[in-house]
Amino acid sequence: MNLMRLFLGFPASEKYTSLCIDFIRNFPEANIRWVNPQNFHVTAIFIGEYPYKHVNELCMNLQNQITSLPAPKLPFDKFTYVEKDNSQKMIWAQFKKTDEFDFIVNKASSILKLMIRSYNIKNIKIDTEKERIPHITLARLKESYIPYPPIPEQYQNITLPDLVLNKIVLYQSIYHLEEVEYREIAPIRLK
Repeated sequence: MNLMRLFLGFPASEKYTSLCIDFIRNFPEANIRWVNPQNFHVTAIFIGEYPYKHVNELCMNLQNQITSLPAPKLPFDKFTYVEKDNSQKMIWAQFKKTDEFDFIVNKASSILKLMIRSYNIKNIKIDTEKERIPHITLARLKESYIPYPPIPEQYQNITLPDLVLNKIVLYQSIYHLEEVEYREIAPIRLK
């Protein structure tokens, strides 16, 4: 069976991409694997290996049920270090959750779950119990890279504008040696 590695995300605006690039340029340590700015996004749902033959129908269902929803705004929270599952360490531009963000993500989760049940797709589990913290991943840190330099002072307690999420995108993750490409499969504009 042909599979595509998929996720739903909100692309970062040009303004936020520029703000994140400025943060990276002002970071004191160069020995960090920074995310390519073309890949800056706020993940909504990691889907995983999805059957290629059902991707068009998934796109249509998402388009039909999400396109009429209003574009949520995410208030900026902070630039921060995050450790996931005691193994992967990252630097995030973190945002505060909003009801509007959760509503769209929950709506998309419902659509995905229905598709997964309808086609009896066994290898995907959409986790709705896990707390979602909206963020843009800026860097993935190497295991041995401890202690971390502090977040630059000018970026601590900084006030930034809300991130307006004008569209949600079904992305395909494509791995090239040490680089990952996120290819847009279906961009869905929000009101």
